[in-house]
Amino acid sequence: WPAPPGSWPFKGTYPGSYPKPDLVAPGVEVVGAYPGGLLAIGSGTSAAAPVVAGVAALVSGELSKRGLRGPQLVEAVYDILTSTARKLEDAGSGYGRVAGYLAVAKAMDLEVRGLPVSVSPSTAKPGDSVRVVLGAYPGQRVDVFLSGVRVFSGEYLAGGVVVKVPDTHIDGNTVAVLADGGKAFGEALLYVKPVLRVDRNVTSGTLLSIQLSGLGFADTVAVYLADSLLLLDNTNLRGSLNARLVAPYVARQTYLELRVEDLSVPGLTLTAPVTLVPPPPEPVTVEVVRQLGIAVERYYVVGRVGTVSAMMPEEGLSVRVSQLYPEDPVASLVRVEYVGRVALVYLNITAYPPGGYAYIEVSACSEAYCVSSVAPLYVVLEDTAEKALEEVLKLSRALLTVEEAVRRALAEVEVLNTSIAEVRGTAWRALDEASKMLKRVEFLEALLESTKLELLNGITRLNSTVTSEMGYLRSKVSTLEGEVAELKASYTGLSELRSNVGLALALAVVALVTSVASLALTLLRAPKRS
Repeated sequence: WPAPPGSWPFKGTYPGSYPKPDLVAPGVEVVGAYPGGLLAIGSGTSAAAPVVAGVAALVSGELSKRGLRGPQLVEAVYDILTSTARKLEDAGSGYGRVAGYLAVAKAMDLEVRGLPVSVSPSTAKPGDSVRVVLGAYPGQRVDVFLSGVRVFSGEYLAGGVVVKVPDTHIDGNTVAVLADGGKAFGEALLYVKPVLRVDRNVTSGTLLSIQLSGLGFADTVAVYLADSLLLLDNTNLRGSLNARLVAPYVARQTYLELRVEDLSVPGLTLTAPVTLVPPPPEPVTVEVVRQLGIAVERYYVVGRVGTVSAMMPEEGLSVRVSQLYPEDPVASLVRVEYVGRVALVYLNITAYPPGGYAYIEVSACSEAYCVSSVAPLYVVLEDTAEKALEEVLKLSRALLTVEEAVRRALAEVEVLNTSIAEVRGTAWRALDEASKMLKRVEFLEALLESTKLELLNGITRLNSTVTSEMGYLRSKVSTLEGEVAELKASYTGLSELRSNVGLALALAVVALVTSVASLALTLLRAPKRS
């Protein structure tokens, strides 16, 4: 600074010329935590400051154990960080790069001596081998770390140790070495170049392996085969990307270029030749699927013969039947009838299986192959459907009988209707005749009435006549009696004759009266009988 402040919190006043900042840390593509279990990659002061703050916190923790507080603790932390910082060649880059291991060791009062470290070659690719030469004695145990990965742990050999460069990011990578149980520490830089490794000869339709290493953190890369884009993806946190892609089809052997472009670093392109060969011809296998179709009856009845129909894939096959379940025999083969591709298998159901089901296997075989199918048989003890059918038949016959009776009844009703029509006609005619007869009866009644009056008058007159005649006869009888009395006296022998004559006269009179009375009654009754 041209004019620093007159009072400064660290060691009083500063000289007029000095490098700033006092401490620096890596600030390009620094990986950090991100909410949600993710990672964030940042660059600049916002990425470097947390690194320095973390080392300062570790140093502060160790110094606090000694009772340092406040400004004393701040100055002590500052002294340790700046005294252990690695000096930088470019003064414009700051006073020094923070050395976390040396700073914490000094805070713990551990004396760590510097260990010269050199790497040969200083530039390599991931997967290459490099030699690390140390200022250590052969036989000492050393631990070598390359970009945070332990690449060697063991006794140091004269002439150095050879390590393999792991997958790591592009450009400078720190090689850190610990020796003598951590009391010796040294660092060196290894510059890493990107590398592309692919399968040089690939068969169409197989997987093409692509390995990218030595790129930047989470760089976006595009992979092309000739002019076709095969992949667009990001590298991992160590600058690597491994992919397996299906090689395109080619009809003949073709030479193509696989090209990788790092879209995060313009101008960074990697290429590799790839030879594509067509797939070898494969033998054509034709699989003929042959099936055996089975049709069973809805149920089978114990003691009866049932059928199973088998639809064979072709004619001329031989059909066999075997029982799979249960172990005890349930069905026995009676015969097999063939009609074209259909085999009709007759089975005699001899027993009732557990649960009512038995399973059979039907096989149709020729000399070249066999096909089989499993079919379930539902077995019942009696044919309830047949009984129901018999009941239905009985009911049908009864319905036919009733129908016939109804037909006959309808015929009789038709005859009865005809008779009723005839009776109705006869009745109308009879009514007409009755009307005529009624008129005739009325006429006869009038005639009879007049006749009855005439008869009554005649009877009256007859009664008068009879009465007069009876009086006359009585007088005559009295006269005759007197004469008879006279004659009796005169004619004693004629007494008997007189008696007979009197009796005859009496009878004659009675007969006459009876005849008259009968005639009168006959005349009175004649109209009623008509």
